[in-house]
Amino acid sequence: MRTATAAARRRRRTCPTRTPTPPRPPTRVRRRTISPAASASAGWSSARPAWASARRRCGGVVRRLRHLIGVAALAAAPVAGLSLAAAPAAVAHDQLVGSTPEEGGTVSTPLTSVELVFSAAIPGEFVQVGVTDAAGTTHQDGAPQTVGDTVTQAVRQLPDGEYTIAYRVVSSDGHPIDGTVAFTVAGVGPAEPADSPSSEPAPSSEPAPSSEPPTPAETSSEQTTPAAESSADDGGGLGSTATVLLIAGGAVVVAVLAFVAAGGWRRGPTEDTDS
Repeated sequence: MRTATAAARRRRRTCPTRTPTPPRPPTRVRRRTISPAASASAGWSSARPAWASARRRCGGVVRRLRHLIGVAALAAAPVAGLSLAAAPAAVAHDQLVGSTPEEGGTVSTPLTSVELVFSAAIPGEFVQVGVTDAAGTTHQDGAPQTVGDTVTQAVRQLPDGEYTIAYRVVSSDGHPIDGTVAFTVAGVGPAEPADSPSSEPAPSSEPAPSSEPPTPAETSSEQTTPAAESSADDGGGLGSTATVLLIAGGAVVVAVLAFVAAGGWRRGPTEDTDS
């Protein structure tokens, strides 16, 4: 008995008593169940957020718009140049700036000629001037004379009445212009009758020759009429040529824009898919 007690004491001295540690409870791991569709969506979102895709698409649209604007500006430059070149020709037509007699004026002294003054020098070979009364009778005498910007037309004696000066000329830019000037003659009196001899022999059966043979000036005036008409046609041709050029330039611009737009939108989905 003493031996067992002594052995127990020695054991206590060499091996101190340890308090037993209670066992730890098992740790619970909470796991969330995720569906395959949600998992795929979460993986795609983490790889490429929605705002990033929208921003990329907007950036592509902006780049295409800038490209289209640049191409349109380059294509419109020649058309704008043609328009600026054709604009002076459209507004540079000469015009009547003065006349003698004036428009609506009244003349009380005998007239021997009428004058027309234009804004620029007029080619003399294409000038046509006529002076008529209310009944349509012509009173011009010979062909008009042109000196610089002034056209002078001789007339026969004009009795009292209303008259109209009708003119047609070709301006310095090749465009035909025409117009009328109305005036009144008052206080001059009737025209002097032509001298008729009292003791003339009886008229023969042969036709009498014309009392006033055609002058070379009238003949040249009649010959220059086709030239004036051809010049007018040339002036119209210039305007039609400018119109055709403008239409062709506009068609080229539209074609270029359509081609670039079609190519840009065709490349758009491919860029988004690749990125």
